Amino acid sequence: DASQAEVNEALSHLQAAEKELVKVTAALDKKTATVYAGKTVTLKATSNDKDAKATFTSSNTKVATVSSTGVVKGVKAGTATITASYGNAKATCKVTVKASTIKFAKKTATVYTGKTVTVKATATPSAIKYTSSNTKVATVNSKTGAVKGVKAGTATITATAGTLKATYKVTVKAPSVKFAKKTATVYKGKTATVKATLAGVSSVKYTSSNN
Repeated sequence: DASQAEVNEALSHLQAAEKELVKVTAALDKKTATVYAGKTVTLKATSNDKDAKATFTSSNTKVATVSSTGVVKGVKAGTATITASYGNAKATCKVTVKASTIKFAKKTATVYTGKTVTVKATATPSAIKYTSSNTKVATVNSKTGAVKGVKAGTATITATAGTLKATYKVTVKAPSVKFAKKTATVYKGKTATVKATLAGVSSVKYTSSNN
C-alpha cells in the first residue's frame, strides 16, 4: 500500500496539473476611476485562482501610484492605467486624476462695522477653513466663511483646503449718517424736509435740539 506521504505527493501533483489545465483569470472591480490629486481610490482585484496574489502596477507613476494592495493615489492631473496581474492574466483600469481646486466667487467685498458678509469658497474635494489676516478689522467664521466687520480698514480672508489656498480682500467701512444740507430755513407754521442718507445703518431717528 502507498504511504500517506506518497498519497499527499500524488495529490499535490494532481492539483498542480489541474491548475495548468484551468486558464487563470484576472478582474478588477472598476474599469475606470476618477481621483483628485493627493487623494486615493482603492481597486479590488479577483481571480479564479484563489491561491494567487495580484501584482499592481501603474503605467504612469507621475500621474498616479498604486500600492501592493491596490490603493491608487493621484499625483497630478492626467491619466494612467492601473494593471492587476496574476501571472500572465491581467486586468486594467483607466484612472483619471483631476487637479484639486479652490476659489472664491468674488475678489473683493465690503462690509460695515458690526455687520456681516459671506463670500463662499468652492473647493474640490477637501473641506474648507477660513481665516482673517487682521481680526482687529474683520473676523471670519472658520466653517461658514461669514465675515464680521470690526473697525474701518482692510483685511484678507483666506480659504484653505489641504495645501490649496484662495484669498479675497474685504474692506470694512464705518457706518455713517449725513444730511444733504448743513442748514435749512423754514417759516413759522410751514414744514421743510431734509432727508438723511444712511450707510451701514438700517434706520434713523430724527430729533430736535429745541422743540
